[in-house]
Amino acid sequence: ALSHQAPVGIFQTNPQGQCTFANDTWCELSGLSQAETLGHGWTHAVHPEDVSRVAAKWEECVRDCKAYLNNFRLVRPDGTLRHVLTTGRPTHDKQGRLKGFIGTVLDVTEQRAAEQQAREKDSLLQALVDNSSAAIYLKDAAGRYLLINRRHMELWPVMKDFKAGTTPYDWFPEEIARSFIASDNEVFESGQTKTFEETVSAADGLRTYLTIKFPVFDGSQQV
Repeated sequence: ALSHQAPVGIFQTNPQGQCTFANDTWCELSGLSQAETLGHGWTHAVHPEDVSRVAAKWEECVRDCKAYLNNFRLVRPDGTLRHVLTTGRPTHDKQGRLKGFIGTVLDVTEQRAAEQQAREKDSLLQALVDNSSAAIYLKDAAGRYLLINRRHMELWPVMKDFKAGTTPYDWFPEEIARSFIASDNEVFESGQTKTFEETVSAADGLRTYLTIKFPVFDGSQQV
């Protein structure tokens, strides 16, 4: 009863890796009936592009009696796709003999979609940042750089080997770095956007920049 009401797919196999049981959630995910799932019937729900990889890894784990972990796609009879994370572990009797495998099938479709959206958003943000004519950087509350854009590296070639986690003291003379940190702290402490004039050595000599610094807040409205 617990198995059939579980929010994840649950399956059990014999020592040869042939399915002997699948719960209701698996049937909902795959679109297969329990009868259609038994044996190696479950592979009919696996995406055609994934099935050889999935079956090969399953056969390897059964042969070597080791745990199974895999991501793949299921195709329901109506054509809808679901991304699943599947795990399986061997079970043994009291004498240590292999009884079979028991495992779970977790639907991660929404998670995968959210990850894809996040990657696309990051890619778009990076494109906007890198193609800006302004030097752009992001720092954390300790004054460490998290990112800089292409224009920033062009203005200060010394930062072409930029690494996240460094501070202005790693790239600029101490006096200039100290002034950067001081203006950063004004923004952190006030939580407001502020504008500064900053004079910095560039490749062609001293240059003065109009710098706009603004706070970025987390979900708790902390800078």
